[in-house]
Amino acid sequence: MTPSNPSFLAVYGTLRRRSLAKQRFFVLQDLQFYGYGVLRGLSLIQNGYPAVLEQSGLVRVGIFRLGSGGIWEALDRYEGYQPELGYRSLFYRKEVSLLRPGIRAWVYFSRKRRSAGTPKGLSAGC
Repeated sequence: MTPSNPSFLAVYGTLRRRSLAKQRFFVLQDLQFYGYGVLRGLSLIQNGYPAVLEQSGLVRVGIFRLGSGGIWEALDRYEGYQPELGYRSLFYRKEVSLLRPGIRAWVYFSRKRRSAGTPKGLSAGC
C-alpha cells in the first residue's frame, strides 16, 4: 500500500535524523523534519537493532513529512519490509494515530518479539 500525500513517518531508531545523516542515507532529500511525538508501542532492542512492537507502552519518535511517494521503495528495502509478505515481513509498515501530536503517521513495526529482545521503555533517543 502506497501512502497518500501529505504523509508523515514516525521514526525511533536508525531512521532518526542524526542516524540518517551519519549514514548519508539519500532519502533525507525527500524528508522534512516535522517534530517529535509519542507513539503507543513497546520499544526494544532485537539482535542489536531498535524495534517497536504494537503493544502497550510509550515510545518517543521523530516525525518527518514526506516529500514524495517515491521514497517508500527505498525506506521499505532499508527496513526489511516486503509489501508482498505484509505482516509476515521482518518489519511491516502501518499508519497509526500518534498520541502526540494528534496526527496519523506511518511506522515500521517489528513483526514479533524475538528472545533476544530487551525492552527499552520510553525511548528518548529521537
